[in-house]
Amino acid sequence: MSSSKNKPFLFRIFFSILWIFCGLVGLVFAWMLFCGLDRTSTVNALPNNYSVYIRTDSFYDAVEPLVDLKAMDVVLAEPSFSNARQIFYSIRESDLRKNAFVKLAFSRRIDVAMYDGSNFVAIVDMGFLSGISRLAPLFAKFHPVENLYYINESGHSYFEYKKGEKSYYAKIHKNLVIVSESPVYFEKAISLKNTADYSGDELKIMKNRLAQPFRIVANGRNLLKLIGKKNPYINFVADSLSENELSKIEFGISDENINVEIKLPFEKSSEKSNAVLDLIERKSDIPELLPKLPGAVQYYTLINLGKLSEIKDVAFEVLDEGNINIKRKWNDANALSKTFFKDSLENILFSWTSDEYAVLGLEGKSNPVFVLKIEDEEKRQKVFDILISSIILRSDTSLLLDGVRLPRIEFPNFVVSLLNAMNITLPKPYYMVKDNFIYFSQSPENLASINAALKNGVRLDKDDTWRKVNGNSISPASVSLYYNLEQSVPFFVKGNSLFNKILQLYNIGKLDISTKDNVISARLNSIYSEKRQTQSVQGFPIQLKGNSVPVLYKSENPKNRLIYWYQNPGLIKTFNAASLEVAEKEIAGLEYLVPASKVTFKKNGGEFWAVTKDGLVYLLNQSLDEVESFPIMTGIRPGCRPVVFEDLLVIVGDDDLLHFVKSDGQTFEYAFEDSYQIKNAPAVYGDKIAIYKKGFAGSVNLLTIKAKNPLEISLLEIPVDGIGFGSPCIFENNNQTFVAFVSQAGELYVWDSNGVLANALPLNLEDIFYQNVKYVNDSLIAVSENGTIYKVMLDGSVTKIKLPSLSAKSGYITVCDYNSDKKDEIFICGDSNAIYGFTSDLEFLNAFPVTGYGIPFFMDLNGDK
Repeated sequence: MSSSKNKPFLFRIFFSILWIFCGLVGLVFAWMLFCGLDRTSTVNALPNNYSVYIRTDSFYDAVEPLVDLKAMDVVLAEPSFSNARQIFYSIRESDLRKNAFVKLAFSRRIDVAMYDGSNFVAIVDMGFLSGISRLAPLFAKFHPVENLYYINESGHSYFEYKKGEKSYYAKIHKNLVIVSESPVYFEKAISLKNTADYSGDELKIMKNRLAQPFRIVANGRNLLKLIGKKNPYINFVADSLSENELSKIEFGISDENINVEIKLPFEKSSEKSNAVLDLIERKSDIPELLPKLPGAVQYYTLINLGKLSEIKDVAFEVLDEGNINIKRKWNDANALSKTFFKDSLENILFSWTSDEYAVLGLEGKSNPVFVLKIEDEEKRQKVFDILISSIILRSDTSLLLDGVRLPRIEFPNFVVSLLNAMNITLPKPYYMVKDNFIYFSQSPENLASINAALKNGVRLDKDDTWRKVNGNSISPASVSLYYNLEQSVPFFVKGNSLFNKILQLYNIGKLDISTKDNVISARLNSIYSEKRQTQSVQGFPIQLKGNSVPVLYKSENPKNRLIYWYQNPGLIKTFNAASLEVAEKEIAGLEYLVPASKVTFKKNGGEFWAVTKDGLVYLLNQSLDEVESFPIMTGIRPGCRPVVFEDLLVIVGDDDLLHFVKSDGQTFEYAFEDSYQIKNAPAVYGDKIAIYKKGFAGSVNLLTIKAKNPLEISLLEIPVDGIGFGSPCIFENNNQTFVAFVSQAGELYVWDSNGVLANALPLNLEDIFYQNVKYVNDSLIAVSENGTIYKVMLDGSVTKIKLPSLSAKSGYITVCDYNSDKKDEIFICGDSNAIYGFTSDLEFLNAFPVTGYGIPFFMDLNGDK
């Protein structure tokens, strides 16, 4: 008898299942291995003659770091991406981003090519995971998806997904998933016969591994037009190039910096030959001026292309296309020069100048500095002597600044007009000659500053910020731009395109353009130099229409990013911070909007109470629809803003009754013993409600809610001398409940829950108050009419600061933990359009004040925590 028959039955069952399981695992492994080896090249499926080509070798590694970028908030602020905002922010907050299986699934090579402006072909290389994608036709057969069709005709099988009148096509071939919305390009792609259409250099771009996460190849001529836009010189170069050249772009981006490198091979059109292309064909050199720039320079444009006469020829060709008539102005000026100076402009300008020119901006100075390299100082002196000796050019050599004599010349009108045509304003410049360069500026202080900096060895190449964007070495450059957006905005940053808006996030940068071997290279390195810790979230501010009440509300629903407010007359508005969509609901006679509690939201989805002037009460969900049993007519006019107590809305009526409306529609009433004039909203904390009865013989009434069904309330009336404004403040300190109140005349009271005054109180602050106190971190905060902020401890000690720019006959005090450090901060809004922020120790919060009025609240709008 075999030994296997002697083994227990359960043992044999277990091993049988184990062998079956191992067999299945082996089959899956063999299938996945086969699919990983049975592959075809992406190039086969990618039609040639694209206008833009984008490739990443790992979608996950390239895209996952971008999710947290501020630049993505710029992208999602565009209206065309509004539908993707909510999904994107959900991804940004999701822990799945770090999941190993998610990383494996999305670590796929993706190639995307654009054709004719709008058509595209996208190809995903699934690798061994094609063992799953190859089963898609089988899955589609047994599990149909709405609007998705599996088509098998003319020897080809593929998917078609219809969305309205638009169709998208997808084919799975071996390791590739091919997608397009164009039937023409989709047919070319699935033919898998495109490799022969590419040259050897193009195949290298397609097949060589990437050094950076992304590689972009685009039509060089179109790319220059995109970058240049309104810049006439770049557009002129673009129009002069052949239409067949493709540029290569590689870039890296983080919140701290952005690096872009573009290489544009160029071949002049056979029909076109001009001064611009003659210049850019030359090999670039290291600018001689660059290591001599003073440390005070905050921006510069340095041109190292060729002689001034050649630059003039370029300007003539470019600017004349813009109908500026620069040649006519030159000829007129040249004729006048010969008349007055007995010499031509060519000789006056070109006989002594060399091949470097620059415009500099100095820190704290508004006037720029123009710099020219001198080729022949002896000829320069001779030309200047001729100019100064003429009767129409005035000279002044009397200024001596910081030990440097700075001559000044006043150009005649025909020279000024010619300079203005080239956007140069120098009617009466001072000048200085130093180290084979001549410096011109309308401001003599600029020249004295440059001289002192160079004399003391304070150079720009030693500046830390400049070195961050330049690196340790100086590279050849035909054109070099260094900028600080607070001082200058270069042409490629101006504008409202998506590319412009992203670059505007990085406020200091350097662009070098060079040429070598018929290749134009452009390298941009920009950094974000933080001066304030707060800035506008991308997509904001948003202009609101209508007369809005200056209070914003956030729902207690943790899953939405809805902001609520209301506008007179009777219009509730909601703003979805995820999608940037605005919705509204009109309620006639709307008077108050009050966020519902978490208890109410969990019970029936109610997020906001709305109360009209006539006492009609609504409970609304996030879609602004009434929840069941609402609206309810209470028959009273609210005397002040209602408040929320758990799942109850508390309304002080004009009938001397306290009305309670429950989230299920039930109503209760509480009657005061005598007539009340209540104009300020009650305060709620725990099971306590505090109401101020206004008057010279007024009182603070402390209600304790002992039961809700049936309603059981106890009342403690605490007399108050003098009148006051605003709501009392209920707070807890050392496990005791207290009520605080400050009168208009500055009498500060603090009572315990039995109506007994705390030690050292009342306290006279000897000031006038139109707002009541708030509690924050063991102290009370008050703001007086003249802008003095008081911090009062319960032992009676007082700290105060005076803000000269603040007055507070009206306004708000808001207390919240806005930065999640488990300590409350204080936000004060007075009579002006400014909100001040303080710590609980009355130290200014960084980046405050900010512009605004009302009660601020804080929420994560973009998922960046």
